[in-house]
Amino acid sequence: MFDRPDNPTLQILHCGFGLRPLALPPDTVMLISYPGELFMRILKLMILPLIIASLIAGSASLNARMNGKIALRTMVYFLATSLFNSVLGIILVLIIHPGDPGTREALGHGTEDREVNILDGFLDLGR
Repeated sequence: MFDRPDNPTLQILHCGFGLRPLALPPDTVMLISYPGELFMRILKLMILPLIIASLIAGSASLNARMNGKIALRTMVYFLATSLFNSVLGIILVLIIHPGDPGTREALGHGTEDREVNILDGFLDLGR
């Protein structure tokens, strides 16, 4: 796969490593990285439907008794993880105390204000 000179993956890698030492401005880096961000989001959007489709196809090929066992195990797993997450959330709230004024004062005023760029706002329309 990587031995062909016209491989797009290698071309992008060479382009990225070639542009890195140039110390490009943040706007240029944002424009160059935008197609990659969109591509990664598209891949993330495809994962869940593919997993669900494969689970449905796999469970449809099983007999009714086996399908019932899998459904029972799935429900037990779902309820156990939901219970664990609820207990963990309550414990973390009791430890961290979110919204406590003392914690807010200890953190300070927050981060610095960031200058808003029109290019950033325009690219956010597609993200």
